[in-house]
Amino acid sequence: MFKKIHSNRDPEVTFFSELRKEFGSHFLRAEKVIVYFLKANPRPLFALMLVLIIASSILSFTVFRDTGGSSAGSLPAKSRQEAQSIPEAASGFDRILETGAALKETIAIKSEVEGIIAKRQLSAEDSVRLSRALDRLEHLQKSIK
Repeated sequence: MFKKIHSNRDPEVTFFSELRKEFGSHFLRAEKVIVYFLKANPRPLFALMLVLIIASSILSFTVFRDTGGSSAGSLPAKSRQEAQSIPEAASGFDRILETGAALKETIAIKSEVEGIIAKRQLSAEDSVRLSRALDRLEHLQKSIK
């Protein structure tokens, strides 16, 4: 199951080195074209950048504004949903912790039962302990479901 897998792959050969080897000339040519274009037209590109920043800020405060039907003093609908989902998440986490504790107790009961079964002869006390352990196990199984 835990068998070590040996690889005969060359450690120098990686995905990116193979990409560079195959498409390196295209990347260098594209880089030269982009650098030439940026050096040849710095002012129009700077103006375009400023126009895009201004357009983005205008759009963010007008078109893409989340009205959500909330007034100035209340939380937006999305925040209210998140606030309501926190108790659900906390209860889910509590449920996980309860299940973990139940599983831990199940393991302890199992080792106790195995210890009782391993005996050559059972006494009356062993029978009572075994019966109680099985009852607790049944109760845990019902509580988990």
